[in-house]
Amino acid sequence: MSKEDIFSKINLKDYNNILENILEQKAFSEDVKNLLLSMLYKIENGYEDYETVKVNVISKKYFLKKIVQIIKEECKEIKLIRPLSEESKILEESQTNYIVEKENGKIIVYPNERMLLEAIITLNQKEIPIEEDYHLFSTSLETILQKGQRMNLVEVIRDFNGWSWDITTSQIENKNINILYQNLLILLGNSFLQTWITGEEKQNEDEIDLPNNEILRSKYNENFGMTKEEMQEENKIDYLQKAQEILIEKYGKEKAEKFLIQFIKTALAIGSNESKKQKEIILERQKEIGQKLEEMQDNKTYLENLSKAKKQITKQIKQIDTLLNDEKLLKEEYETRNSKLPNKKKIFSVSHLRIMLEKQREKHLKEIKENNKQMEPKEFVKTKKELEQKKEFYEEIGVQKGKRTNENKLVENLQRQFLECFLQKIEKAETKAQIRKYNI
Repeated sequence: MSKEDIFSKINLKDYNNILENILEQKAFSEDVKNLLLSMLYKIENGYEDYETVKVNVISKKYFLKKIVQIIKEECKEIKLIRPLSEESKILEESQTNYIVEKENGKIIVYPNERMLLEAIITLNQKEIPIEEDYHLFSTSLETILQKGQRMNLVEVIRDFNGWSWDITTSQIENKNINILYQNLLILLGNSFLQTWITGEEKQNEDEIDLPNNEILRSKYNENFGMTKEEMQEENKIDYLQKAQEILIEKYGKEKAEKFLIQFIKTALAIGSNESKKQKEIILERQKEIGQKLEEMQDNKTYLENLSKAKKQITKQIKQIDTLLNDEKLLKEEYETRNSKLPNKKKIFSVSHLRIMLEKQREKHLKEIKENNKQMEPKEFVKTKKELEQKKEFYEEIGVQKGKRTNENKLVENLQRQFLECFLQKIEKAETKAQIRKYNI
């Protein structure tokens, strides 16, 4: 039985009583307690109509359960700041409506139900699992998913007052991020998106425990020689890959790829404006591509650099071979490495180190093979063409040092690709009832 099914067994009226009981145990001021109860009442009062209009949302009971749970388990202190007061300077200087200190479970916020709800959601948000392969835009993607989720979840009290539905754009934290998030919500579905952001399915999985006995460990076959963290890393879900598969299945390969490419461009543009770190990553990547293309203009220099890299890798392989062929040196290396590592990251045994080195050697051999391949004329032309395409990709994003990126133009182009996919979704619908259920 799913979590939502379990929560549906609980009487909704119980949530007010549950929250009141929780608040009795909390050292919150009366103003904070009243604001929390008012916030819960607004959610409960407007959710059914909101759910009817929005359609693609988590259930009312699940949402209420989650909010109450966060207040109980994670909120240790909530401080209300009156606007234009001396204390409000801390929020004004940060240009924000609230500050969340996750490590302390503390929220500093203006006395407003919507702002408080957003702060509570922020307090609960965890790092989003994004594969290392996507490190170039992982910062942008995480920003869009986290901020998008917050803006989406507060809609029920931001845009609906029980009598009318009014999208209050002035209260939306970032309109472009909201557009991108709603694109994903409509095309991928709420269930998949929430699983990606919260990782709840992964959190319910049993942790992998390795046997202490080395002989028993060997029964893990290809996993032997891997730490617990490495094994968990192997079992990570590539949500971006799964998202691509869903898009291809629903909208076809051509439309899905066009949407994803434009989505990544737009996400990088927004991310460069939101995060200094993301901007630096993009500028550095552009610089690397430019340098490689410049190197390739001179074939001789390019081949010389590949040859130097190959020699360096060959030297590293020889060092590994020296260790693997001398048990005494291997044991010394094992002791040296472990002396520098914290307990939880120490190498299990000398045998474990041997396997680690063999894997590292195999990786270096692949690098040499790739270098040899790059020296072939056909591969040279192919690589150059790929670099030129990447250069064009980044030029279309338009990230420049010391300037804001024009993200609006990219958002407009993304909406064209989004509408192409959504039109196909409508065309596939067999009944009017299906279309009415689409989140639009």
